[in-house]
Amino acid sequence: IYEGSGRYTIQFFNNEEIDPNYLAEFLIIGGALSVSKLLLRKKTLLDIILLVAGTLIITIAIFYTGSRAGVLAYIVSLFGIFIKLCFNNRDMISVRKVIVFMTIAIVVLIIVALVIPREIYDRIFEMNLNDGSNSLRVQHWLNALKCWSMQPIFGYGPALTKELIISIMNHNGDAHNTYLTLLLQFGLVGFLMFFLLFIDVLKGLF
Repeated sequence: IYEGSGRYTIQFFNNEEIDPNYLAEFLIIGGALSVSKLLLRKKTLLDIILLVAGTLIITIAIFYTGSRAGVLAYIVSLFGIFIKLCFNNRDMISVRKVIVFMTIAIVVLIIVALVIPREIYDRIFEMNLNDGSNSLRVQHWLNALKCWSMQPIFGYGPALTKELIISIMNHNGDAHNTYLTLLLQFGLVGFLMFFLLFIDVLKGLF
């Protein structure tokens, strides 16, 4: 459990706990690949069973991190797969796959809602923008932006953003945002390279 927050994460060999938000990001890659392979490629019955089980386990793990941004990013990635499926082949096979996709999504969401702890459920679906977590996050973002503005072109290199913000801004907090982390570490140059790669992936999909 991450720093007594009720959110689940993993530890490195030195007992350093990884931020649940970053763990969710890694899990999203596996979840999206599992769903993509399940719906967009030919497979055997064994493949289907393993992929469905893997997707369910990964989805539950993402929710267990308690990362609201992670859950949102996962939904967006699955929506992208859904769009790809709809425009792939407009035939009965694709229609059946869309129905299968929606059925699996509903079943997985029901299972997740039944399995995850109430504390995490409330955190993920909490709609109050004025809660302590969100107000503190805004402070982290503002300090990260100020820190980046001092070295905007190339950033500070692959450093721990939390240590950067503490040492430079005297603010006890991390960037708490993947895009701000990219800006801090690699500046505008690295940030733009990341988005060029992202655009290239989108072009490949459509």
